[in-house]
Amino acid sequence: MLGIFGIEIKLGWKTKEMDQKITDNFANIEVGEYERACELVEKTIYGEIKLELFEERTVRNFRDKLAKEAIIQRKFNLMAEV
Repeated sequence: MLGIFGIEIKLGWKTKEMDQKITDNFANIEVGEYERACELVEKTIYGEIKLELFEERTVRNFRDKLAKEAIIQRKFNLMAEV
């Protein structure tokens, strides 16, 4: 999803750096949210450990914040074209 913003990411790769890049570009995402979401996704993929409900909520909230940013960005781009 971050590719639409020009941010290249790979799970488990430069997460601190990417976390900073994300928080620099998106006002509604706080420092550490991307890093935490990555840890949880890695936990379930590589560790094959089922996430607790609060962990699922953390990942879902991060995803929803990105989706909201995509909507805002799309509206901004459409307004700029007019």
